[in-house]
Amino acid sequence: MKRINKLLDRAAVAITSAVGSMWCAIIFSLLALTSLPDVISMSVESASLAPVIQWIAQTFLQLVLLSIILKGQNIAGERQERIIKQINENTAKAEAAAERIEHIVKMIERITAKELEEIKKAPEIKTKE
Repeated sequence: MKRINKLLDRAAVAITSAVGSMWCAIIFSLLALTSLPDVISMSVESASLAPVIQWIAQTFLQLVLLSIILKGQNIAGERQERIIKQINENTAKAEAAAERIEHIVKMIERITAKELEEIKKAPEIKTKE
């Protein structure tokens, strides 16, 4: 069953990729335009724009917009992936910088602690007045 699901998933991705292309939108446009002359004739015969409006809504837009919307979603997804990648890279750089700063702060703390110990151990110097 898992093999069948993987095969179906691959088929779905392949079909979505093919349909979600501008080439497919062009092909669907040409396919839809083949029926336009008949629709115009029906519109003239009936003296109504209803057949043309139906053709635009039911044939042209559905066929063509499907591909264009899928392509737009693919582009938006790729853009989001690039943004996420950049955020991850920036986060890694910031974390590395924070680690370096923490290391420097610890070094300063150790040096300061040593100097304080030396100051505490040093004999008091009395000044003559």
